[in-house]
Amino acid sequence: MTWIKNILSRLMKVQMLRHMATLVSGTAVAQLIGVLAAPVLSRVYTPEDFGVLGSLLAITGVISVVSSLKYEMAIVLEKNDRQADVLQNLCLLILAAITVLSAAGFYLAPLWIKGLSEKTELVSILPFGSLIILLTGCFNIFSFRLNRERKYKILALSNVVRRITTVIPQLIFGFVGSSCLGLIFGNIVGLLLCVLLMLPEVVRLTNTFNVFPDDLISVSRKHGRFARYTAPQNLLSALSLNTPVLLLGYFFSAEVVGFYFLAYRIMILPAQFVGNALRQVFLKEASEVQNNSFRLFKLHQRTTAGLAWGVLLPVLMIFIWGPQLFSLLLGKEWMQAGEFARWVGLFLGLSFVNPPSTCVCYVLGFQSQLLFFEAFQFILRSMALLISSMLFFDSKLAVLSYSLTGVACNALLISIISGILKKKK
Repeated sequence: MTWIKNILSRLMKVQMLRHMATLVSGTAVAQLIGVLAAPVLSRVYTPEDFGVLGSLLAITGVISVVSSLKYEMAIVLEKNDRQADVLQNLCLLILAAITVLSAAGFYLAPLWIKGLSEKTELVSILPFGSLIILLTGCFNIFSFRLNRERKYKILALSNVVRRITTVIPQLIFGFVGSSCLGLIFGNIVGLLLCVLLMLPEVVRLTNTFNVFPDDLISVSRKHGRFARYTAPQNLLSALSLNTPVLLLGYFFSAEVVGFYFLAYRIMILPAQFVGNALRQVFLKEASEVQNNSFRLFKLHQRTTAGLAWGVLLPVLMIFIWGPQLFSLLLGKEWMQAGEFARWVGLFLGLSFVNPPSTCVCYVLGFQSQLLFFEAFQFILRSMALLISSMLFFDSKLAVLSYSLTGVACNALLISIISGILKKKK
């Protein structure tokens, strides 16, 4: 056992791993709470309730991902403290504008909304979407600001607080017989308290909240590639990830959406467990060595390989025993969610491995190429889902074809970036 302790001791001396360990520890506690709550939530809420929640989060997720036009990512890369403050202010202004526009859209387009979601109860709860967009946008902006200053302990604590304060209201509302509103209120409460936890430290780190048009225009031009390329790329990525929820609800039912949504939410836990922490830390560390091609290549190679080995066993287990595990843990009525999880796990397994590759694109300024790739991937996955749903009207086949297309696209991205870095080395 001594040699294991020595290895761990040496690993913890690596700065990136120490930062990751801090973030991952908080995320681990948060995800453990989610895992423990899932068997209870699945028994107090119906698949239809989860389907309505999934539909709402799919719509707000697409908007939230571009709620500040991805300028928040530039906060981490900006070397000048004053310009980092200006970027933060720019992000908050853009977020406010997009929140107002989204609220107007939710309230002033009832016919379009009803036509989109007549098979669910989504129409009555869509007004909550603008609040979710505002809080998610604040969470993203504050996270990148704290990441810039390496305040990883606060980021870790915020993950725990968000999960606890989401699950507790959901359980309370569930036990008193609430419908999907209990799930939605839980998400809002969790986001709100998480943002309030981060706010004092963000205020302390910010030297000025003054907004001068010249400064805003200057930083928006300096980091304009994030709005021109990264925002559309992330929008396409969000659309691609949420297309199954929207199309399954259109072609099938809220129950099918609920099965897929819960399968996806459980299977994405490893990505949330390590992937989000890794993305934050890797982006910061890669920006520090972007001018050293050899170090950047080694950083990408080691991180990608480690993630691949780490996710292999869980993916194989779900592929072999997914339906049985879901039926045992969540209840017999959730077996179809386990069928979906088999194929969703393959796709998310590769998604778990690709954050170093996407971060390298941001660091090296490959946003336009990444945008093209995301558009290509979105078209392929949407076509696979549409053809399976329209021609065969089979939800399992639709999820299978969508997931396998995602596996191929993620593998292609990782191989391309690895090849580019190898040549630069």
